[in-house]
Amino acid sequence: MASSFVSGFRSLEKTALFHWKFLSSLSSGKRLLSTASRCTGKLQPTDDEIYTRTTISLLSKESSDVPFISNYSIQGFTISGDKVYGPVAILPRSLVSWNIAGLHDIHEDSLSLFHLIEPSIEILVIGTGEAYHKLTPELHKFMRLKGIALEVQDTSHACATFNYLARESRVVAAGLLPPEKVTR
Repeated sequence: MASSFVSGFRSLEKTALFHWKFLSSLSSGKRLLSTASRCTGKLQPTDDEIYTRTTISLLSKESSDVPFISNYSIQGFTISGDKVYGPVAILPRSLVSWNIAGLHDIHEDSLSLFHLIEPSIEILVIGTGEAYHKLTPELHKFMRLKGIALEVQDTSHACATFNYLARESRVVAAGLLPPEKVTR
């Protein structure tokens, strides 16, 4: 058993060394991994990596098409033909699973996704589920300071508002909670 552990560790060490050499060759002469971090697997950022913007596209590939919410249910949403389960953040060019459990999780940290993205959005539409629930004045002020108008509605109206604003070529995003029940 000890010999299989040692051979597994050596294999892991060789793989880490290969990746280190590969990443070093890709970085135009700059090393991405320091000599000390090779064994631990921790990346050390270089000066040009610290201040770069990060883009994300988790649930769909970036698209130049305007997203359109065609359906919603207690499970999630159908957006431009893609089914998304649970809360969703619709960004100008991508869909992201919005990691919140409910209305009580909407706060400055959960809204930071919307003001950190590029291109900057003008309006954020929040769908609060089956019924309209007010968000705190502090959240409205926080988003206003970031240059983003905050529109809070129940999910059915938030979907319609998002679709309208997106079709009007506004730079709009949405954070939507699925309703607890659907009445149509």
